[in-house]
Parts: sequence; C-alpha cells; structure tokens
Amino acid sequence: MNQSYWQKTTRKKAMPAIDKDMKTDIVIIGGGLAGISLAYQLKDSPYHIIVLEKDEIGSHTSGHTTAKLTVLHDLLYQEITKHYDIHQAYLYYHSNDKALKQIKDIIKKERISCDYQENTSYLYTDDPQCVQDIQNQKDIFHSLRVETVEDDSHLASLGLKNQAIFHPLKYLFALMRRCKKAHVEFYEHSEVTHIERK
Repeated sequence: MNQSYWQKTTRKKAMPAIDKDMKTDIVIIGGGLAGISLAYQLKDSPYHIIVLEKDEIGSHTSGHTTAKLTVLHDLLYQEITKHYDIHQAYLYYHSNDKALKQIKDIIKKERISCDYQENTSYLYTDDPQCVQDIQNQKDIFHSLRVETVEDDSHLASLGLKNQAIFHPLKYLFALMRRCKKAHVEFYEHSEVTHIERK
C-alpha cells in the first residue's frame, strides 16, 4: 500500500503481535481513528482493555484520509432525507457536530499538536445541472437551523463555518500514547479471524 503524506510525516513505535492466550475485559478490533478513540473514551474505566490491529495502527483508512473534520459530507443529507426523513438527517448532523466538537475538546485538553486548523468547508458546482442539488442541500441545513455561507465565485455553493482540518496520525498516535499511560494494550499484526459468542 502506498504511503500517504500523513504516514510519511509522523512516526510511532512498533507494537508487538499477540502471541499468547490472554484474558481481558474488553477487546477493541481495529486500530484506526474509531478504535483508538473508543480506547481513549474507556481508558479510565476499571476494565482491562486491549486493541487488536491486523496490520499497523493507522495504516488503512485513518492513514489515508482527507483529514477533514466536517459535518458537510457531499450530498448525503439529501440522500438521508429522501430515503428516510428530516429527523434522521438531523440526527446525522447532530452526531457529526458533536464528534467534531469532541475532537476539538480532546486536542485542547490533551494539548495535542496535530496541525489543527479551523476553516470553512464548501460544496460547490459550476455545472448548471447540479445547482438544484446544492440548493436542496442548503434548504435541508436551513430547516435544521444551521447557518450557511456562500462562495460567489461559483455558480452555486454551500459553506459551513467552524469546520476544521488536522493531521490525523499525529492526533491518533497522541491518543494512543495517552491510552498506553492508562494501561491500554495495543497489538499489531494481530488479525481477528473468529468471534465466538456465548
């Protein structure tokens, strides 16, 4: 797999592979942003936690992400409203907005240096056939009482302020170090192939 910019500009210590039977309270499968964030949320619990990653921590989606922290995801709100309803679109917006704010709070609380920078995120088009899609999306945000902005240099646009960009692996590895201090254990090259439910 090709190395991304994020992988080329940060380093972490290699983690061991799991090589013995273990007893633990919680197993988190996957060492990307979702798995490490979950470990971070649970690190102060009384439970013994291990994180298992089949390759290397942050080597897949999290290491090749666009690194945007935004609630504006293409025309997804239009699709959610079309297939479900406006309430589901609101729940999707609310959960993403809460996650964005939580990441910002964690960066501040843990003093993580990860090139975090707030900006305005835009969807735009210069194709007359796509103008209505942008307008539909804008109408959904207005019905959710979300303030939008426009970029007049395009035929149609939709922008949201207070979005952000960051270095995902600097953030991820910082969370991992905090978790290790709280005795969360990490194992790389440790693929989960079977789960037995009892």
